[in-house]
Amino acid sequence: MAIFGSKIYFENGKYVKAKEYLTAFFKLNKDKNNKVYNDMLLLYTDTLDAIENPDLYKKKKRMISPKVISEDKNVIKVDGDSEKTNENTDKEEIDNGSNAIVSFAVIENVPVFPGCKGGNLELKECFNNMVQVHFSSYFDADLPNTLGLTRGKKKVFIGFLIDKEGVVKSILVRAPHPLLEKEVIRVMSLLPKMKPGTQRGKNVGVKYSIPFTLIVD
Repeated sequence: MAIFGSKIYFENGKYVKAKEYLTAFFKLNKDKNNKVYNDMLLLYTDTLDAIENPDLYKKKKRMISPKVISEDKNVIKVDGDSEKTNENTDKEEIDNGSNAIVSFAVIENVPVFPGCKGGNLELKECFNNMVQVHFSSYFDADLPNTLGLTRGKKKVFIGFLIDKEGVVKSILVRAPHPLLEKEVIRVMSLLPKMKPGTQRGKNVGVKYSIPFTLIVD
């Protein structure tokens, strides 16, 4: 039913409704190693693109509309309120254990999200899309509308590390409400183990950051 509904609504230009069916599909289907799952992922990314197009979409009800963009700087939460950006994302950093940590934007071989294939550019794009699908599937879309926030778009910034074993850790969030931060950390903690990124032939930690938008009715 979820497959049929999402395709019908997408073909008829009802992209928000199609997204609801797609989200239901991903909640019910956890087998990522089949063709149907991959086809639905492609349909999901097409649906998000259609929603983002102002000529195709008019906001009629409350929703979350996450947007994952290519990283050109790492945004992290500091001191509870302020925003700090790493201005040297084109350089490697060395932690106290002499383990290299490299920005996702410049890593030689990006971490591979389970199910992604292709060259480095394809893997990077697939990684972005899969993180977006994961977030949309697990995030409580009703939460932003229950926190007394003013109407409109709210920016949320997420940063995390994919360590040299491919495990997501050190999740940092900047959001307009503490409960949003808590929910985002919960969701991102559910990310699967990755194939680690490599630099100069060695596994390294990789920094990744995501700015996205919440729409509050």
